[in-house]
Amino acid sequence: MRTRAGRRAPRRVFSLYGDSFASLSPQPSWLAGLDAVVIDLQDVGARYYTFVWTALLMARACAAVDVEVIVCDRPNPLGGEAVYGAPQLEAQCSFVGLRPVPVQHGLTLAEMVAWWARDEGLDNVTVAPMRGWARHHRWEDTGLHWVAPSPNMPTVDTARVYPGGCLLEGTNLSEGRGTTRPFEWFGAAWLDHPQQGAPRFADPSLLAAHGGGGFALRAMSFKPMFHKDAGRRCAGVQVHVTDPSRFDAYRCYLLLLATAAEAKGFAWRTEPYEFVADR
Repeated sequence: MRTRAGRRAPRRVFSLYGDSFASLSPQPSWLAGLDAVVIDLQDVGARYYTFVWTALLMARACAAVDVEVIVCDRPNPLGGEAVYGAPQLEAQCSFVGLRPVPVQHGLTLAEMVAWWARDEGLDNVTVAPMRGWARHHRWEDTGLHWVAPSPNMPTVDTARVYPGGCLLEGTNLSEGRGTTRPFEWFGAAWLDHPQQGAPRFADPSLLAAHGGGGFALRAMSFKPMFHKDAGRRCAGVQVHVTDPSRFDAYRCYLLLLATAAEAKGFAWRTEPYEFVADR
């Protein structure tokens, strides 16, 4: 944009993530004078990943001031056929799931926004569709390069385990934030070090109990550079996905979480999470 004098006008950037739930939606003054808002975000196929909910909040805010929303569709890196994890109860909705939807939902971001826009009577949303993507395609089938959509989503391998790995955020286990393999690695400083005996998490019997298959567990240790247990050596496990077509991340990590809950030192987190303090 240029001013009448020919000088380039300064760009204004507004954050849609702050210190309250209200900060997640744009203020009406930010939308003043706009004909349309274009949403172009790479989702990862899991309910907890908040890009889709930011998009929905934007659509709602734009509808209130008669601004069009154009959503550019992008592939679901997990494909569009596998659906795991039941929708949450209405009373449990929050910014990590504003509307009830399965954990690994099998939809694209544009499909999600269009779905809820129809449901809520928002008539200002238009989808710019993809070309060449089919529901059976996983990320490798697209021929696209993976560009990290956020700091803790560095690879498509992260996206594969995230529908289950994110459950660990509700505990005092490190989910691997602050490492090069977030959500694939998990553990804690309070667990026995693998050299003193591999944690029960890596017990082959867990694989048999899981039933779904498509993954292997390896006892290891790591030291997060930030977040939980920052700078401390953690005993833990790496989840290796060996067959994405069979891997159910939600079921896998529920099993690991149930095992962790039996360990001495395990605890659920009680501090506010994503602006919610009553769960």
